[in-house]
Amino acid sequence: MVNSHYIPQFILRNFCENGSIMYCDLDEKKVEKRNTRSVFAEKGYYPETIEKDLSKKIEYQFANLYHNKLEHAGNSIMLTPEELFILKKFQIVSSIRYRYECTEEETDFVKKFGDAFKVDLIESLNYILGCDSIDKAVAYMDKGFDRFWHDENINIKNSNLEDILRQQIVNQGNSKDINFPLWTEMMDIIRSYIVFVKPWGDEKFLIPDIGKGVFEGPMSRKKMYGMLEAAIQTAHPFLLDICRTLTPHDYTVFPLSKNLAVLSVSVFYKLFSDSDIALNAVWSNDFSSTSSILGFGDLETFKGPEVRFSKNSKEYRYSVKRINPADVSHLNSLMLAQAQRHVGYPNISCLKKTMEVVSDYTARDVSFMNREDVISR
Repeated sequence: MVNSHYIPQFILRNFCENGSIMYCDLDEKKVEKRNTRSVFAEKGYYPETIEKDLSKKIEYQFANLYHNKLEHAGNSIMLTPEELFILKKFQIVSSIRYRYECTEEETDFVKKFGDAFKVDLIESLNYILGCDSIDKAVAYMDKGFDRFWHDENINIKNSNLEDILRQQIVNQGNSKDINFPLWTEMMDIIRSYIVFVKPWGDEKFLIPDIGKGVFEGPMSRKKMYGMLEAAIQTAHPFLLDICRTLTPHDYTVFPLSKNLAVLSVSVFYKLFSDSDIALNAVWSNDFSSTSSILGFGDLETFKGPEVRFSKNSKEYRYSVKRINPADVSHLNSLMLAQAQRHVGYPNISCLKKTMEVVSDYTARDVSFMNREDVISR
């Protein structure tokens, strides 16, 4: 039986120190120094066909991209549209490949609204691994929206927001061709824009078993409802297009190494930055800064890429943003709070600031991570 990793080994090696990773079991409250072969893995975790497809259809391509362009990135990274799709496909796979038990609330939601809301790991992986282009991924996402916005039973201008959202949920739940959990993950990533961040200082990134951390701040749902209300009132094509990109997530952080992470950021925040779709929008008086809305950084941190054209080709130039230990600890705390059971990191000295602030993010007791007596060598 194959030992399947739900975090690829080539990623895990990026969190090692002297060939070993500190592997923390949050339930058992113990920390072990381990090699990458034996962590974030389980025998028979996937069917063998899935294991082979993960290697052939995404991990090999992304490993090449990582080693050629991301691993030793300086102040900027240039990506072609094809490379950007490989990155986003890897993020989607990373978001869905960890198997977890559905909560009671999720089970009740499926019973109420339909089987399209069931989490089906194998179906989801098979679909996204079969996407060989951005066009196929976008066509899948557009199915739900096209059915929703063009539903004959909905008059956008004359319906209230609650009715619109309820109808959308019913439409998706009754669908036989949409896997809603996969659809939402694809929406969060394909429709987002990318930001690369590097630690400045001794604080480094950790990696959780779910491979990511999600931030939903004070604008999380307000941005969705505000845009939807404006779209309903005006039926303006641009606003409708923006609505097609929005989810409750403000951004998702994916750590690629102890020194590099990539954020998938809601396109809503491009409206406030110097970008190709800037509308000179400003924050309301309820918020004093970008940091108060997004948890860290400033508008420069969340600035999108520059698009460059050369003859018949196009490239995206991404600035690699340096972030301070407080900002690194914010992202680490999100991931530590949302991890199901395990996290990995080079050594505890890389998480000093994280350990100081993580209690502001979760009631889970992780103080044992600082104790030498829980570490097995």
